[in-house]
Amino acid sequence: MIFFFYVLFIFSKTAISKYEVGLNIIENISLNEKFLFDRDAEKEGEPTLYALTVREKQIETELNLTIVPVNIKIKLILFGRELSGEQIVFTNQKANRGEKCEILKTSEEYNITEYADDIYSVEAKFKEPDVLYFICLHKESENIWIHQGMDEWLTVKTDKRQLHFLISTLLIVLLLLLSALLSGLNLGLMILDKHDLQVLINCGTIKEKRNASAVKPVRERGNFLLISLLIGNSLVNSGLTVLLDNLLSDIETTILSTISIFIIGELLPQSLCSRHGLMIGAKTVYITYLIMAITSPISYPISKIFDYILGDEVGHVYDRDSLKEYIKLTKGANRLEEDEMNIILGALEFHRKTVGEIMTPLDEVYMISISEKLDSETFSEIIRRGYSRIPVYNKDKSDVVGLITLKDIMLYDPDDAMPIDVIVKSTKYNLIYIHYKERIKTLLQKLKEAKCHLAFVIKSSQEEDESKGKIIGVVTMEDVVEEIIQTEIIDETDIVVDKEKRLTRKAVKNKNVFDFLKIGEGRSATYFEISPQMLDATFQFLSTYVKPFAERYISAAVLKRLLDQKIYHEIQFQEDGLFKGKTREMIEPLYSYGVACDYFIMILEGKMSAIVGIEGKIFECKPFCFFGESALALSNYDFYLLRNETNETRIGRILGSCFIPDYTVKIVDDCLYLKITRKMYLTACKASANESKFSKAKSEYTA
Repeated sequence: MIFFFYVLFIFSKTAISKYEVGLNIIENISLNEKFLFDRDAEKEGEPTLYALTVREKQIETELNLTIVPVNIKIKLILFGRELSGEQIVFTNQKANRGEKCEILKTSEEYNITEYADDIYSVEAKFKEPDVLYFICLHKESENIWIHQGMDEWLTVKTDKRQLHFLISTLLIVLLLLLSALLSGLNLGLMILDKHDLQVLINCGTIKEKRNASAVKPVRERGNFLLISLLIGNSLVNSGLTVLLDNLLSDIETTILSTISIFIIGELLPQSLCSRHGLMIGAKTVYITYLIMAITSPISYPISKIFDYILGDEVGHVYDRDSLKEYIKLTKGANRLEEDEMNIILGALEFHRKTVGEIMTPLDEVYMISISEKLDSETFSEIIRRGYSRIPVYNKDKSDVVGLITLKDIMLYDPDDAMPIDVIVKSTKYNLIYIHYKERIKTLLQKLKEAKCHLAFVIKSSQEEDESKGKIIGVVTMEDVVEEIIQTEIIDETDIVVDKEKRLTRKAVKNKNVFDFLKIGEGRSATYFEISPQMLDATFQFLSTYVKPFAERYISAAVLKRLLDQKIYHEIQFQEDGLFKGKTREMIEPLYSYGVACDYFIMILEGKMSAIVGIEGKIFECKPFCFFGESALALSNYDFYLLRNETNETRIGRILGSCFIPDYTVKIVDDCLYLKITRKMYLTACKASANESKFSKAKSEYTA
């Protein structure tokens, strides 16, 4: 569109120039000298020149004398007759009209072209400054040059200012560069999204943060910035065309201005700024501020009108579908790992998936009948399956009555053949139900609120209560996580059945997996190769000198099985004095003064230091020193509830108890210690109570 107006501007000037010629003649020739136009004064058929003028309004005059710049092509308008096809030269020799010209002292020859009736034009360039040039016409019949006299209206004087051409050239180059900058900024800044700039400020590289911070205040002005750049670019391009028009002919101006503006002012800068707009915009931000300030009297009011009509500018907003496609399309350039992309895409699909799509059908779920007993065969099957939570059913699999966990049964002796219903009644976990059409998001919220990792999927009508619907499958927290990260979580007990469908089954073939399934946060005695003598000494010490482990609370059989779990921790410093990259001072204390905790610790090997009380007295603690006995202590009432209560809420009150130590325990050397949490301790107490009840009931039945 801009180019169209430029071309229209140039040709419109050409169209009205004939009218301007008449005005220039009237201005440059006095009335009393118009006798020169009497054609009878000249011989018929000979080329005759009456006067000359120039089409450029910018040319200066002294009375009737025309002053032209040097080294610039000037278009002269000639008035006469029989001049078409003739040649003209300019000389600095004075002579009367009709005398011969000395060729050696003339300029180069120029061809005259007919402009209109008795109006002709010639383009000439003058090289010497401050010189009077007179005109010589070629007389072809005699092959001589005839001087046209020294009249002012037939004389051209060159300007004294030799730098006129150089200055014009420099201005053209400057305007062309400014046009390129404004055109590039127009595209480079406006394609920058405000949201994208804020993202770069928050998480870009140091260079991106710096550039985005510089550009964001300018980019936030939206229409004001756009209109300022457009007005500035239009003014610069118009000025460029005017300067070129002074130096060149109409056709040359049109061609050169079009090519230069298109290539240098539009194509190159926009190609560059479309890829590096942020950097260029940041480097030239002060120029942008200057352009906005200069054009503000016009651009600011217009921008306010546009703001009112169009409203506030809205940045790029992606919904789930468009964001997902955007991530896929930019896979090769977004520097995301395959796993990271899967997680993001899984999270975006998270709201659409239903529970029925990720559940495990009921016929594929491993379950135990409530009529079974925890004997060696059942225990081995549970261990072989490798599941941490096993549903318990009554008559058929859809009639679920309870749930047992691996940590509930690990402390029972298979030789006792404890009935499953006794274990279910002692644990009494709340069962979570969810409709198969519910979204995964709802399932995750339910599991979080219930602090549970497994839910039963039911199929029921809308009028029915969820807990009364027919159970058709189970879904776990692991299923939800796998759906988010879009990959199968395979642990030590998983065997892949179908990688494409991400199907797995649980199985235990490695003997070390039995050790993996043990409960606790540390390692087992087998891992640290603790000797039987040490284990026996630990058992005797705990059952004899530590009250919570007395026979009243935990039976000897359960305590031995408890000591076989993953309750052991080892600290062993390397030669450089570091443990996992930490010095002794950097390792966190096992107990901190005034900080609540819920676990019991006893040193088996090595030593620790205890800082007691406000006074900060330091004591060295050696093997069989223990801490946190109060964290396991049970009152008589709590112990009664633990043995007889099945209400999960009331049992939870016992589980939530903790104590606040008045000492700090630090590790100062290599050591091995056991750690038993209150939750693990209460599990052992329950197991002991159930074994006691079952043994008593069994003996009464036998009697």
